[in-house]
Amino acid sequence: MKRILIILLLAVGLISFTTQSITNSYSYNFKVDYFTLDILGNRYVVHESELVKSYETGKHTLTFSNLSLGEISSVDASDAMNILVFYQDFAKVLFLDNTLSIKKSAIDLGDLGFPNASLACLSYNNGFWIFDPVNQELVRINQFLEVAERSGNLNQIINTEIEPDQLFESGNNVYLKDKNEGIFIFDRYAGYQKRMPFTDVDDVQIIGSNVMAFLKNDTVFSYDMLTLNTDTLPLKTDDIKQIFIKKNNDILFLGENGNLYFEDIKTLRRPVMQY
Repeated sequence: MKRILIILLLAVGLISFTTQSITNSYSYNFKVDYFTLDILGNRYVVHESELVKSYETGKHTLTFSNLSLGEISSVDASDAMNILVFYQDFAKVLFLDNTLSIKKSAIDLGDLGFPNASLACLSYNNGFWIFDPVNQELVRINQFLEVAERSGNLNQIINTEIEPDQLFESGNNVYLKDKNEGIFIFDRYAGYQKRMPFTDVDDVQIIGSNVMAFLKNDTVFSYDMLTLNTDTLPLKTDDIKQIFIKKNNDILFLGENGNLYFEDIKTLRRPVMQY
C-alpha cells in the first residue's frame, strides 16, 4: 500500500512550496544550453557548438568547438579522461581527453548503420550506448566500433513506442528516460529490467548504487529503489530544466533562462540524498 501511495504522489505531483530567489550562480557570458560534471567536480557547459570546462579549483577554463559538426546535443563526462560529445544532427560521436583535445577522429554513426541515433552516452571498457529511434533499439558499440549488445525492438518488449530524451549508464545498469512513458532500466547487456512509472520528469541522476534522484515540477525527488522510500527537495526558483547533485551535498541546477545556479542542500532543507 505504501508503494502504491508513493507512486501516486509522484505521478500527480501534489507538491507545493514557496520559492525564493537564487543568489548563488556561475557566471558565463552566454546562455548555457546543457551542463554536466565529472567525478572530480569539474563543470562542462555547452552553448550551441561550444564546450567549456571549468575546473573545480576555479583557476582556469578550457574550451572546445568544432563548427563543422554543428551544435552539441549532449556531453557525457562520467569518465574525466574520456569525454563523449554527441552531435545528433550529423550523427557523430567525438571523444575528448581531460584537456578537451580530440582523441581520435569523429565516429560517424551512419557508417555503423545508425544514421538516426537520437541519444548517446559512455559505457564501460571505452564503449558507448546509442538509442536508435527507427528500430526502437538500445545499442552498445564497443571500443572496436562493433555492435556488442542490443536490446531488440523495445516496442515489441514493452508494447509501446518511446521517444526518450535522456540516456546514461550508472553502475551495472543503463537508464533510458521518456518523459511520457517513464524511466526504463536495462542491464549492461541491454537486457530490459523494468520501468519506473515516473512521468513528466525533466532530468534523472543515480546517486550511489540505489537512489534515483529526479527533477519534476521544480522539485527534486529522491527514490530509494531498494527500500522504496522517497523524499523531496524543493528548489528556490522556478523553471528548472536540469540538475546535478554532488557528493558534498551541493546541487547545481540549470534554469530555462540559461543561468547555472548552485546551492548547498543543507540550506534548502535537511540532507535527504546520501552516498
